Amino acid sequence: MENQKPGLAAILKHREKKYLLNDIWDTLPRQTENEKKVVEARHKGVSFSEMNALNKRIAIDQIMFRAAALCGSPLPQTEVFATFIAEEIETYLLNFDYEEYTLAEFLLALQFNANGKIRNPAGDDLEQIQFTGAFINVGYLAKVFNNYKALRNNLDSRLRNLMDGY
Repeated sequence: MENQKPGLAAILKHREKKYLLNDIWDTLPRQTENEKKVVEARHKGVSFSEMNALNKRIAIDQIMFRAAALCGSPLPQTEVFATFIAEEIETYLLNFDYEEYTLAEFLLALQFNANGKIRNPAGDDLEQIQFTGAFINVGYLAKVFNNYKALRNNLDSRLRNLMDGY
């Protein structure tokens, strides 16, 4: 990402200021491997809302294919059905606070879920989401992404607390 403006996911907003995540990350004590992976994924590419329509569709196709590969679900059997699922995924991502996440983050969320129980430094471990349904679907992806969001939000809280001197 040399000489490129960082995407929205790589910026932490705090007290009406914006900070580059990498600039604060190195000062965080007791970094976990999962947190390191989250920071790296946030710096890969641009956020979903920053993508053009074609790149959004490519990203959603990647999510669908990778999710199917990781959870063992079949893919939609027709282009029409795949288009409907893709449109619903896009709507979900844009309407439920995922617009500033990168494709790398969505794929990392799927990998975390495939790995089983997810260690959450904030407390309770996050349970693996078991796939249900006939095809890859928004309900399954929403649960997986919500687990990832909990990890991401915890990391952001830790960084904000660090900046506030806690």
